Amino acid sequence: MVRMEMKTIQRVFLLVAFAVLLTAIALPRDAAAAGAVECPVEREGVIGFDSLLLGGFFAGKWVPAEELQGTETHRFNRIWGGEEYSIYSSNGFEGVGKGSAIHKEHPGEFENARHEPDAPIFDVTMENGRTLGFGSARLAIRCNWNPAPRRAIPLDTKNAVYNKIIKEYLGRNGLPDAKPNIMQLFKVDLNGNGQDEVIIYAQNIVGREAAAWEMDKPLFFGSGFPNTSKKGDYSVLLLRKIVDGQVREIPLAHFIALKDGTPFLHKIYQCADLNGDGIMEIITGEYSNGRFSYIVHEIKGGKAVQALINGAGGSKSGSTPLPKPASTETAAYDTVGGGISGGAAQAQDTTSSNAPAAKKVGNEQSLLGKHMFSLQWLLFEKPKYGTANITRKNTGLYIDARHEVNGDYAVLKGDLTVISSSEFTVNGELVTRVGHINSGKECPRIGTFTFKATGKRKYWRMQEMENPCDSVADYVDVYF
Repeated sequence: MVRMEMKTIQRVFLLVAFAVLLTAIALPRDAAAAGAVECPVEREGVIGFDSLLLGGFFAGKWVPAEELQGTETHRFNRIWGGEEYSIYSSNGFEGVGKGSAIHKEHPGEFENARHEPDAPIFDVTMENGRTLGFGSARLAIRCNWNPAPRRAIPLDTKNAVYNKIIKEYLGRNGLPDAKPNIMQLFKVDLNGNGQDEVIIYAQNIVGREAAAWEMDKPLFFGSGFPNTSKKGDYSVLLLRKIVDGQVREIPLAHFIALKDGTPFLHKIYQCADLNGDGIMEIITGEYSNGRFSYIVHEIKGGKAVQALINGAGGSKSGSTPLPKPASTETAAYDTVGGGISGGAAQAQDTTSSNAPAAKKVGNEQSLLGKHMFSLQWLLFEKPKYGTANITRKNTGLYIDARHEVNGDYAVLKGDLTVISSSEFTVNGELVTRVGHINSGKECPRIGTFTFKATGKRKYWRMQEMENPCDSVADYVDVYF
């Protein structure tokens, strides 16, 4: 009797279980998932513009190109080649394509690698067969969000209101007699709140016909770029934005020549949401002395932040500092002048007219001891750092540094002199040897080398980046 009851209970249990299974199968997929807890998607992106790797966005932070490509942390995020990218112009989505590896990392595979700028260049082959290379002026991005939620709309550059704004800005900054000459003028809703911001670019250094001012074209100079600027030259890029109920002018780039010097030009290229927060960043270009850089400006309320920056070519220089606010209604923000130094910068808050370096040398005593030391080429395959020993001799401080990986190396030896809280020099010899550079031969350099710490970087970088033995840039760093 008991055995019969147990069998009956088992049959009932099986029938109930079968009914539950049928019910689950019959439910629509959406209904079955309706009660599930939605997991947030981590925002991750790799960002390139005009075939130049600018960097990425991971774990809530901007990541410079050199960090993305050269550290073990981002081994699975870096560009290896074969990844799929979405391509955007200023008008929106243009299609998808497959990206190549970074050319300079594989010079044997890319015929033009030795002739390209000394920067992380990669190309993208679209599904229609078109290859986007250097000069394409397109955004190539790998991300899990829509980077083009809104468009920038061009306005008439002869608009009297905005020409008056530029004239007043120039007057407040030492050029009261300068004529306004707007080259680019756009309105765009950066934050998606229904309120348009206005981006203004004006310059008087080259004629309108000497360059291409359309967003989706590279800036070519038909009549040549001048080597020097004269007093009264200017190149200014302003963002007009309502902050706390007041219209503010936020300078994104500022070059005003109060005496003869080195000229700078700028250009507005694209507005796009590059970190997935729904707020669009502004991509601009800066040109000087044969160098170029692309800069990603993140706008935080009334502040402008250089989030990513990379460039190459020519000799190193940087924009002049922006002025302090000239009135309570106009907030001016300082751009860090390392925009065309050949490397990518950490995100930098540009609200200070004299932004302090991330690390203060303080005094000679604080430099003594061991530091990490690196040449970027030796970090690509395996992120193993070298060592810099700084000691005191009778003549002062002395540095003996070496970074070696698989037969490639960088050796720096010389007398070290503290210049300021963020800068020191080394008078001595630097010898580098990298297999794919200078046919694998040593490249010796003798002289005085300047090391600087800028922004939020946690190292001092040698400023004499151009390799005299080959057309590449060497990033030689001594870490804090």
